[in-house]
Amino acid sequence: MKYFSDSIENKLIYLKYKFLSIKYNADLILNKSLKKFHNNKRIFILGNGPSIKNIDFSLLENEILFSVNQITRLPFFKDLNIYYHIWADPFFFNLNLSNEYDSELLEIMNKISEAKNKPTCFFPIYQKKFVTKYLKNLDFRFFYPTYRLEGNLNKKINLTSSFPSFFNVVQYAITISIYMGFNEIYLLGCENTSILTSINTRLNNSLNDSYSYNLSSNEKTRMKKISDKITFESELSNNLNIIKDYKLLKLLCIRNNISLVNLTPFSLIEGISKSTLESINFHV
Repeated sequence: MKYFSDSIENKLIYLKYKFLSIKYNADLILNKSLKKFHNNKRIFILGNGPSIKNIDFSLLENEILFSVNQITRLPFFKDLNIYYHIWADPFFFNLNLSNEYDSELLEIMNKISEAKNKPTCFFPIYQKKFVTKYLKNLDFRFFYPTYRLEGNLNKKINLTSSFPSFFNVVQYAITISIYMGFNEIYLLGCENTSILTSINTRLNNSLNDSYSYNLSSNEKTRMKKISDKITFESELSNNLNIIKDYKLLKLLCIRNNISLVNLTPFSLIEGISKSTLESINFHV
């Protein structure tokens, strides 16, 4: 009887996502133009870890850059040339704009399209109402995270329908890059220290060592309020999933003849090849 109940439940879940896929089709189908758009090119994904501060970005002037989250807090952000950007954490979209810290975050989000930076920005389709209301001046695309990568490695990565779901924004950036046809994916500033951030937030320790930028008092307040809503056990579980998913992404890249390399000097990411930025042959 339990097997029968599970089977019915799975079918209902499948029908739910099938219905939503049809509902979101008009937005998702726009991503078809991105499929293999950068076939056999290389991309550099920028995390917000502290090592970003030590990078000579003049080396990356002619490269395709994919940034994440609050990179606009970097003092030298305006000098970068970002092609793609992504926001995925649900807490970024659950804002009360009567609060100073949430208002500041919205300002940070809108700054992604500033100076010479005019990136295509990716958002979960569930946040369309928020994006079209508060971020309407950005060039945005949506993705539809529905399934876990574990047990679904044979499933084709498809940005026009159901997409893998992760607990880490860099992993979304990697997967979108796979869809766009990149055959070399390099990670920079990806220390993967979110668990340290969680611990330090809870212990009221300094958080600046975990990021490439200094956190404002407003952002520290916002992070503390989020931490109060989540159990430490769930954060540990999420971080375990992040570690597993990096290994799965490496396998996915191997199956698709894609080179996935972490150029971050010191990192908690396991299962991905490591190298240095200095070892890369840059275009002259």
